[in-house]
Amino acid sequence: NICEMAGADNEFSFNNLVEVYDGGVFVEATVSDNSQTTADAAHCKFSICTDGDAKEFNNNPAGTVPVEDSSLCLYQVCKDPVEPGFGKTGVDNEYVPGASNADVIINGEMQQITLEAFNIEHDVSRCQYSVCSLPETENQFIDSAFDDGVEVWDGVKKSILVREGSFTNIDNSRCIHLICNKNGATNQKFESELEGKVFVNNNLCIISGCTDPLADEGYNPAATVNDGSCFYKCGFLTPLQGNIDQDDNCQVDPYDLQYIKAKPGLFKFVIPSESIKTFALNFMKNREK
Repeated sequence: NICEMAGADNEFSFNNLVEVYDGGVFVEATVSDNSQTTADAAHCKFSICTDGDAKEFNNNPAGTVPVEDSSLCLYQVCKDPVEPGFGKTGVDNEYVPGASNADVIINGEMQQITLEAFNIEHDVSRCQYSVCSLPETENQFIDSAFDDGVEVWDGVKKSILVREGSFTNIDNSRCIHLICNKNGATNQKFESELEGKVFVNNNLCIISGCTDPLADEGYNPAATVNDGSCFYKCGFLTPLQGNIDQDDNCQVDPYDLQYIKAKPGLFKFVIPSESIKTFALNFMKNREK
């Protein structure tokens, strides 16, 4: 009882030592070329990897006898290579060489597989990177950031390189916030309300108010955005550099008028209840104005 199937462990040839099928078991025999033979699929055996976690998991041909051989198994794991400037690129499940198991992404979920052999290859789809998804953060991850550096918080700021084709896990504890926490700011935020790492920078604060120190009333030195709340007793002309005195009746001192005529250039024209406007005065043409 011989096997004539190509690729079988016991593919038959005359006058060579081969395994033949004998009453339910395989025995070694040398078959002379004048012997009577019977070929059948049931007389064939194939060594295969039967571990479903392996890439090369397959089946033996129909009707043949399978022989499990774990040395034939090939496993795909995450072995993200080192990149200059990143060290390990920040993957969550880097395979440890020599380990008998590995954490890998399968169908969008992290699973641990047991390695019955150490035939290993890297597959980026097995890798997971944990990133921040929150808008208005310093490090919101978007698809265009694949294969480019992005910062995450991992006890320290860490730059990672998220590979195209990998799995991104949303972990907003890795978000980095840069906020204003000053009272009265329109963009004030509270650290207790934010997920992730918070850094305070009050130079970012937006505070509405009167920003003109020349206003008669309402000037707020902390204001960063003029909201029109400045109050002026009357309209006046004033150079951008220097000041023009006015009396209580809004009359300009004649000396200051001479100064204006002598220093043509940009001046502010302030009208009560209106915004400040800056423009050039041509005193050669408008001297009497």
